[in-house]
Amino acid sequence: MISRRVRVLCAMSAVLISAAFLMNANAQPEPGDVFKEHIWPVGGGFFRIGGSLTQAGPNVHLDFPGNVDLTNAIKAEFYIEKVQCHCGTMDLQVSVNGNDWILLPFPPTLPEPVDVWPTAPADYQHHSYPTVEIPLDQLQDGANSFRLDVDPEGWWPQNLTYGCMLRVYYDPDKVDHATGRIVTPESGATVGNNAEYTIDISAEVEGDNVAQVDFLGWYDGVNWEGDGIYQQWHYHFYRCEIQHHIGTAGSAPYSTTWNTEWVPDQADPMKLVARIVQNTSENNVRLVTMTDAVDGLVLSRENFGVELCKPYEVPVWWVSRMQEEKAEKFDVTGTMANANAARMMWSAWCGTYCDAYNINGTRVAGKGPDWTGYNYWAAEADITAHLSAIQEGENTLSTQITSPGSHGTEINWPGIQVLIQYDQVHQTEAARPDAAGDIAWSVADMKLSARQGSLIVKGLPAGAGRVVVRTLNGRRVAARDYADGCAAVRVDHSILAPGVFVAAVESRSGTIVKSFVVRP
Repeated sequence: MISRRVRVLCAMSAVLISAAFLMNANAQPEPGDVFKEHIWPVGGGFFRIGGSLTQAGPNVHLDFPGNVDLTNAIKAEFYIEKVQCHCGTMDLQVSVNGNDWILLPFPPTLPEPVDVWPTAPADYQHHSYPTVEIPLDQLQDGANSFRLDVDPEGWWPQNLTYGCMLRVYYDPDKVDHATGRIVTPESGATVGNNAEYTIDISAEVEGDNVAQVDFLGWYDGVNWEGDGIYQQWHYHFYRCEIQHHIGTAGSAPYSTTWNTEWVPDQADPMKLVARIVQNTSENNVRLVTMTDAVDGLVLSRENFGVELCKPYEVPVWWVSRMQEEKAEKFDVTGTMANANAARMMWSAWCGTYCDAYNINGTRVAGKGPDWTGYNYWAAEADITAHLSAIQEGENTLSTQITSPGSHGTEINWPGIQVLIQYDQVHQTEAARPDAAGDIAWSVADMKLSARQGSLIVKGLPAGAGRVVVRTLNGRRVAARDYADGCAAVRVDHSILAPGVFVAAVESRSGTIVKSFVVRP
């Protein structure tokens, strides 16, 4: 006889495909969308779904505030702040107005389900924000009733939530809403190339009752969203309030400054969008307009680079308890000799109660002075003092608790992410004379130009040498040898994504380095 757990896992594959599709399609509003957010925040603590401590019986009932208006509605979706605090919990689902249950998916990057124990993805700690489409014919004008539930089988199955939303989208041409656009920077601009590595962003907005304008960025960065997708519109909600976005302006002029000091080097152009939030006549209901996106932005930071080291081999049940060490791995592709700072970023539940975070056996961080209790924790740790613990190539990052009686720290998917800042010399001084007494080659002699996907280097020193192209963190991406007397070297850079790179000419006279920008 096949156990229900195995049957569920086998049957889940087809359900997960459709649910994952819905999440990928609707996980985030898009530029140009207009919608109302009916929000249901938990005022303090959290709300349990399932388990013996459920506040409202075996499944949770909630009514979103405000009356739903379906006039000119084009779609609707349900969004939840989900905590997988008890591994093995399956089938978080929602039912609207007594209709069939709709499954809420796991983060799409979690390993596929298997029919043996442990069963991924249910056995990975995660705090994610799944979204599913609600058929419009399941909603009604006015009040609507929602229920949440999980599979009751297994060891203490439960999910926690800090908030939920019902989003109802409208035809933008048929509803009154605020309008606006980002005016700086413009599409295609090169940004961030200043001493502070900042980007000034401003928007023009027209409309009544504008409560705030949130600025969002599309880029490759730290995954606070808990879905393991690093390149996306970066933001999420905590108790239905926006978090980990670029910034918010509460009044005109609507502007913010984005400090990119810890934004990783970008392989692709970035995008920006403004989220215009209007108050409505009903509490906990807000009207939101997404502006058109500003795109094609090239992040340029001469002399400076940031690498995001993404974790892998993340363990199941990452709950560090007494004397129990669990570990992930991450790779470093940059040159650690050029590193000047490093940070760890991650989300956890019951977060600060962990004695030791170790990299390659060296303790780099530990429990902070505060105790967060049983709660969500967005964690950042400066580990610059322990740069020597990080090595080029593969690294192991582990957690351990030695204090007795601890609940344990739960490390959420996708794991602990490491950021490393690098110094990169933009231009060296004149290289040393060679043994024959030749005059030192000056950096002013080196000329760069780009043509038809190639970098052309002129003004080469006497003798044979090599032209090497690297990223700002020191990773080599192209190279070409040249012979004595060569007037110019052509290096193919068509494989390079837009961004800032450095070209180094290595010769017997020394090495000279200059930066160049590949534009989209």
